[in-house]
Amino acid sequence: MKQGRPIKIVGQPLYRAPSCIAIVPGDEEFGTLVKKTIDEMRSDGTLMELSLKWYQYDMITP
Repeated sequence: MKQGRPIKIVGQPLYRAPSCIAIVPGDEEFGTLVKKTIDEMRSDGTLMELSLKWYQYDMITP
């Protein structure tokens, strides 16, 4: 990519692995805020939009 060569997606992903966000143990306020934000992004379609933009595939639906 740095040399200007394009990347071409040739099919669906071979596998999907769950992602995670590291939170300092005991920081419940931050953990709650992260969960709330992700839930809102899922419900308003933002997560799907990002999945389709970057992967051209639904990486959101289990």
